[in-house]
Amino acid sequence: MITRPTSLPRILIPRVTSVQGVIWRRHRSTKQRFHDAAIAPPVQPPIELPSMARLPTKLLLRSLVLTSLMTSKIFLKPALALLNVLSNSNSALLNADRNPVLNKLLRWTVYNHFCAGTNRKEVSKTVAQIKGIGYQGVILGYSREIVLAPNEKLASSDSGTTTYSDKCYETVEEWKNGTLETLRMVGAGDFLAVKLTGAGPISLDAMAAKKPMPDVMVKAMDEICIATKEQGSRLWLDAEQQVLQNGLDIWAIDIMRRHNNSDAPLVYNTIQGYLKASKANLDHHITLAAQEGWTLGIKLVRGAYIEHETRSLIHDTKEETDDSYDLIADTMLCQRMPEEVNDLKFPKAALFLATHNAASAAKTIATHQDLLLAQKPTILLECGQIQGMADELSCELVQNYERALKESSAAKLQTLLLEDQRWGDISYGIDSNIRAAEVLPPQRNEESDPDTEQDGQRRFSRNPLVDKNPQFARTPDGRFWYMGPTSSWSFCRRVLALIGRRVPESNPPPDPWHLDGMAFKLQWRPTSLEELPDVSNLPPLDYALFLFNTVKFYFGFLSFIIDEDLYLQDLHEFYKDPVAKAVESRYWYAQYLLVLAFGKAFLTPKSPSGPPPGHQYAARAMALLPDLSGMHRDTLTCIQAMSLGAVYLQSIDMRRAAFQHIGHALRGCIIEGIHRHVPEEFGGPELSRRCRTIFWVVYMLDREFAALIGAPSSIRDEDITVMLPAEVESSVEDINLTLHVRLSRLIAQILTTIYNPGDELNGSLIRNTQSILHSMAELSHDITAFLNTHFHGLISRASKMAIRLMLAHHHCIVLTTRPLVMCALHMHIDRTDMQTSQTINLAPPVSSLLQCCANSAQTILQTLQTLADDDLMDAFLPFQIEDASSSAFVLYLIRAIAPSLIPNSTWCDNLECVLDKLIAKGNLAAPLRRRELSQLEQILAPLTPKPLNSPLPPVHFNAPPEEQEEAYAIDQVDVGEEFEWDLLGLNPSVSLPPAELLDLADQLDMERIMQSVGACVD
Repeated sequence: MITRPTSLPRILIPRVTSVQGVIWRRHRSTKQRFHDAAIAPPVQPPIELPSMARLPTKLLLRSLVLTSLMTSKIFLKPALALLNVLSNSNSALLNADRNPVLNKLLRWTVYNHFCAGTNRKEVSKTVAQIKGIGYQGVILGYSREIVLAPNEKLASSDSGTTTYSDKCYETVEEWKNGTLETLRMVGAGDFLAVKLTGAGPISLDAMAAKKPMPDVMVKAMDEICIATKEQGSRLWLDAEQQVLQNGLDIWAIDIMRRHNNSDAPLVYNTIQGYLKASKANLDHHITLAAQEGWTLGIKLVRGAYIEHETRSLIHDTKEETDDSYDLIADTMLCQRMPEEVNDLKFPKAALFLATHNAASAAKTIATHQDLLLAQKPTILLECGQIQGMADELSCELVQNYERALKESSAAKLQTLLLEDQRWGDISYGIDSNIRAAEVLPPQRNEESDPDTEQDGQRRFSRNPLVDKNPQFARTPDGRFWYMGPTSSWSFCRRVLALIGRRVPESNPPPDPWHLDGMAFKLQWRPTSLEELPDVSNLPPLDYALFLFNTVKFYFGFLSFIIDEDLYLQDLHEFYKDPVAKAVESRYWYAQYLLVLAFGKAFLTPKSPSGPPPGHQYAARAMALLPDLSGMHRDTLTCIQAMSLGAVYLQSIDMRRAAFQHIGHALRGCIIEGIHRHVPEEFGGPELSRRCRTIFWVVYMLDREFAALIGAPSSIRDEDITVMLPAEVESSVEDINLTLHVRLSRLIAQILTTIYNPGDELNGSLIRNTQSILHSMAELSHDITAFLNTHFHGLISRASKMAIRLMLAHHHCIVLTTRPLVMCALHMHIDRTDMQTSQTINLAPPVSSLLQCCANSAQTILQTLQTLADDDLMDAFLPFQIEDASSSAFVLYLIRAIAPSLIPNSTWCDNLECVLDKLIAKGNLAAPLRRRELSQLEQILAPLTPKPLNSPLPPVHFNAPPEEQEEAYAIDQVDVGEEFEWDLLGLNPSVSLPPAELLDLADQLDMERIMQSVGACVD
C-alpha cells in the first residue's frame, strides 16, 4: 500500500489523464449560439499551419523529446526506473525537494511539462498559458492517493464499533481543505478532480467494506459540492482499484443523487473501460438515474490501475478493451436503456471522454456529429487529453474546434479542450507522472499490452505463492486450512482452485482435499509413567535383528538417528528381561517398537484397503513418547525416539503430527544444548559424536518437514555452532551426512528468500532465485566431486547414498523454481484463448529457469523409475512419493504452459511406473497423489495446446548450441540395463553441472536491471 500525503494540494491525473491539457468541446444543437469567449477573430492564412504549431517552441521541443522517450522500448523503462528512484528517495542527494540542483533539472525537463506548479501563483500562470494556447479549461485535483497491490486486502470493521483517532479526523479535514484550495485555482466550467481515498483510513476502510459514506465524509463532500456549484465549476470522482471501486460507486451514486438535480450534472463518476464489468456498471448507473430522476455524469477512461489490478478483472485483449470503451460511449450518446428497463426514459446525462486513443476519439465524435446532423436526441459530449502525452491529438482537436467555429457548424463543433494539470512538490509530481506513463504510453492506445515481454517480466517479479495476508482454504467440513507456500499439498489446492475459478470450461470435479490423516489415522492412548509398557506379541530376537538391518538399509543416512552400538546392546538386554528393560529404558523401548513398525512396513505386502503392516507397534511406541510436560531421563534417546515417530507419522501422511513431533525433538536438542558444540572433554569423544549426529539428523528432518507443510524454519543457522560431521571426521558417511546438512541449509535459504513474505512486494523473485542458483552451484560442485571420488565406476559402492543426494539436489531445484511455474500459469490463463497456436512469450532467463525445473523434474522421475524396475524404492518412507508427485505436478503445468520445454512424454510413463510400484509396496499417500494428478490432467485439458503436426519448436535461452543440446539430453537417453548403480554414467543432467547453474545465474544477472525496472512499474 502506497500512501502519499502532502501538505500541498496537487493535481491528480484523471485516470487516463494527468493534470494536463484536457481538450474540451461541447456539442450543442444548431439553435445554440457559441460562447462569445470562444469566438476568435477571423484569420484566414493562405495555408493552415500544422496543428502542433500552436505550441510554444520550448514546449514543442520538450514534448517531442519526451514523447520519443516514452515510445522507445529501450529508454522508457530505465527512464521510469530513474524517475521512480528520484521521486521516492529519502536521500538528501537524490530527493528533488531537498536537492536544489536536482530540483531545477527535473523542473526544466519533466516537471514543468506535466505539472502546473508547486503553489497557487505558479498554477495560475500555467493555467493562463494553457488557455492562451487554445485549450478551453483545466482539471485540477488534490492528490492524496493510496495504491494497493493486486492481492492486498484492507481490514474493515463494523462502523458501529470502529474507533478512529483524532489524527484520522484531522486527515479528513486536511484533505477537504486541500481540495477546496484546489477548487479556488480553477474557473467556471473547469473540473475539480476528487480522490476520495486521499481522506485517509476513515474513507478507505468504509469504501473497502462497501459501507455507507461516514458522516464526516458526507459533510466534507457536501461542502465541496456546494462550493463547486457556487463557483460554476464541476467535479468528477476519480476511479479506484476494484477492491475499493464497488464501494466508491455506491458513494458516487449517492452524491449524484443529492447534487445532480439540474439539466447538467455537477458530479461525474468514473467508469474504466478495461474492466470486464464496466458495461454492467454503466447500465446500473443509467437504471438508477432513470428510476430516481437525477442527472447522470460519466467520465469514461480506459483504465487507471492496469499495473496494480487483479488481472482476471481486466479484458483479456486490447481489442476487447477497445470494444468495451467504444460500446459504453455509444450507449451514452445514443441513449440506449438496458434491456430489462427499456420502458424507462433515458435520464438527463453528460459524457466526458477521457482518451488518448485517436481512433476512439474520432469514432465517438463522429457518432455525436451524426446524431446532431440527424437531429436525433443525444447528450452533452466533452473530450479530454493529457498535455504532454498526446499533444498531437490535443492540438488536432483544438484546430478542429477552431475550424468548426469559422464554419459555424454546430454539428462539427467538438468538445472544448481541458488541460489536466497536477500541482505540488517535485517528488510527487514526478511520481504521479510515472504512473501516468505506465498506464498511458503514447502510440500504445493508452493500454499496457498484456502480450509484451515487459508484462511477462513484471509477472515474474514476485512469488504468487507468498502473500502478506496468509492464504486459507475452507474444506468441505467447514474448517479453514492454512496454505503453506512451500507445501506441495497446498500447491495442489491452489492450482486446482485457480483453474476451477478462472477456467469454467475445465468442469473441475470437487477437490478431493485429502486432508491430513485421510490416508490412515494412527490412534493411541498415552501411557502414563506409572503404567507398565505392553511387551506382548513381540518377534524373536533374530527376527528383530533382521528388521533392524532392514530399517538401516532403507533409512540410509537417516539411520544415524539410531545409535547402532547402544541400540544393539539394549536389544540383547531387553530379550533377557523384557518388562524390566521396558520400564527402565522407556524411550529406547519406544524406539525399538518403531523399528519393528518400519521393518514390517518395508517387508510385508500391504492389503489394498488395510492398515500398514506393523502399525500396532507404532501405536504402542507413540503412547510411550513424552507429552509437552517434558522429557524425563535419557533425553538423547527420547529425542531419537521422537524423531523416528515423526518420520513414521509423515510416512502415513499425518503431516501435522509429524511436524509437531520433529519440532518437539528439535526443541529437546536446544534445551539440552546440543545445537552448540559439545566438547569431547565434557563427556568423551563418543558422547560428543552422538550429540553432533543426533542434532544434525533432527535438523535435517525439521527442515524437510517444514518445507513439506509450508512452515518457516524452526531455528536460525546463526544460532548453531555444532561442528559439521566432515569437520571432525572424513569418512564417506560423514561427508555424505555433511552434504545432506548443506542441502537442508539450502532449503532454509530457499524458505527465507524465495518464499519470504517480506519480499512479496519488492519484485525480488528473480534476484532471490539468482542467489539460490549461486549457492546451488557451489553445492553441486561439491556433490559432483564427492560422487566422482567415491562412486563413479564402482558399481558395488554406488548405493542409496548417491541416489538420495542427487534426488535431494534436484528436488531443491524444483522447489526453487516452482513459484515461476505458478507465475507462468497465471500468465497462460490470462492470455489463453484455447487455440493451439497460442504461446506465451517468456524472457530468456525465465525460459531457462522453467527448462531447468522441467529437466530436474524429469530426472527425478527417470531415476525413481529405474529404482522401481530394480525394486529398490523406499516405498513406505515419505520422501520418494513427495519427489515423484511434486515433479509430476510441475511437469503437467509446464506441458500446458510451454509444451516446447518438454519435447516428449517419457516422463508420463516413468510416473506411472513409479506410482504403480509405490502403491504396490504399500505407500499410503501414493493413491491420493495419483488421484490429484489425474484431476490436474483433466482440468488442464482446455489450457493444454493440442499436438501439432510438426514438432514444437524449442525454447531458446541465448545459450551456445552445445548447452542447448545438453539441456535436452535427458529426453534422448535410453535407460537400459547399464544404469543399475552407476547413475553418473546415465547422463550429466543427473547431477546438474555447476557451470550450467552459474551460467544461468549470470544470465539472470545480465537481466537484473530490466527486472528491477519491471518491478518498479508494477
